[in-house]
Amino acid sequence: MSISASNYLMVSRVQKRRDPRAALKTAGSLRKLLPALVLLVAIALGFIGLSNQSAVATDSNAPVAVTFVTVEPGQSLWSIAERVAPNTDPREWIRQVMTLNAMQGTDVVAGQRLVLPQK
Repeated sequence: MSISASNYLMVSRVQKRRDPRAALKTAGSLRKLLPALVLLVAIALGFIGLSNQSAVATDSNAPVAVTFVTVEPGQSLWSIAERVAPNTDPREWIRQVMTLNAMQGTDVVAGQRLVLPQK
């Protein structure tokens, strides 16, 4: 390798080094943007969560007419089903009530307000 070629390689390597201050400026910019990015992600996740909620009680996605009832002492979903929807299969009616009220189980307490499907 000749002297001029080795000088060229040294010069090209020196020119490719980055200014360390430029990296600090970029890091500072990122620190300023981080809270905005976190907020944007939180808002996006909130919208995704809200869009997955549904007020529809059936699998067919048809709107359901509803009414409200307050649970009285000693009542169960089964007893409410027998009183409110006597000609309906109580098991299906209870499933609809659980879906409408986002219930995980069939337990109800006195004073609890329930959304009921109208038939």
